[in-house]
Amino acid sequence: MGRLVLLWRLAARDLRRQGIGTEISSHSIKLKKAMGIASKLQVRYTIIIGEQEVAAESYQLKDMRTGEQQSVSAAEIVDVIKKKLGEPAPVESSAAGEPLTER
Repeated sequence: MGRLVLLWRLAARDLRRQGIGTEISSHSIKLKKAMGIASKLQVRYTIIIGEQEVAAESYQLKDMRTGEQQSVSAAEIVDVIKKKLGEPAPVESSAAGEPLTER
């Protein structure tokens, strides 16, 4: 588990250096609970780094608004997030089809 914590901290450091606000969820809580917390906080993206991701040298990047999840190499994660943050957010619509105000 020590290697995972180190990778979490390194990824967070790299993101923060690029001006991207970052939080690390404790490894002592389950993934489902961490995603629930991120959702309540209206976090736009989450990065999942577990044993499988370490072995594959890629992280799972999840868009919390759309639920879309993609595998991104560890070396490219910062650039991918920066690009995605530069894209306009998708416009949400109400049940009547009218656009909702961006939050």
